[in-house]
Amino acid sequence: VGEFTGNGASTRAIDTGFQPDLVWVKRSTNVDGNWRSSSMNTNEAQFFGGVIQNTTGVYFTTLDSTGFTVGLTNNASGGVYYYVAFKKVAGAIDVGSYTGNATDNRNITAPGFRPDWVFLKNANTTSSAVYNSNESYGDSSYLYTDTANLVNSIQQLRSDGFQVGTDATSNGSGNTIHWAAFKGAAAKSSGSGTFKSATGSYTGTGKNETITGLDF
Repeated sequence: VGEFTGNGASTRAIDTGFQPDLVWVKRSTNVDGNWRSSSMNTNEAQFFGGVIQNTTGVYFTTLDSTGFTVGLTNNASGGVYYYVAFKKVAGAIDVGSYTGNATDNRNITAPGFRPDWVFLKNANTTSSAVYNSNESYGDSSYLYTDTANLVNSIQQLRSDGFQVGTDATSNGSGNTIHWAAFKGAAAKSSGSGTFKSATGSYTGTGKNETITGLDF
């Protein structure tokens, strides 16, 4: 993870110290977050909000051996940008794409592992990116906009990937769908032992306060 301040150059290499397969970038101002994965062509960028893909290179140009290269929109002079970069890890993080066919109950098996979280974006429409997690409990996908959950988008997370339905956000006929899949970290608790909790109250003062007396 990191941040940089734009210098107004038409292209700029951002060093992460490794070759990423997925990069998210968000400017601190009121603009859409955008992202790029190794499944995309040169100059392509996708958006979390309801924006069709950009292929002009003004957001991203390439993913490189030591980082990624942004274009002018992601490098506006004085702009503050925050980024997250991921590298593919077998059985844990993967990215890819497929062509939609509007067929229900379509299984995407490319990840090859059971993900705990999947997000995807139809590159060719103004629909928002959507995501589904273990806590969605099946056929309920969330959007990155102020919109109610969808059914028939990401329908379930499976042992080898995920399943999509007929909704255009995930399976629009002839459209390119880019996705990323993540497996969650192992549970930290053993499920047995002694676990403490406490209740109480305090009166707010409008200042930083330290709450003590919890015995742990």
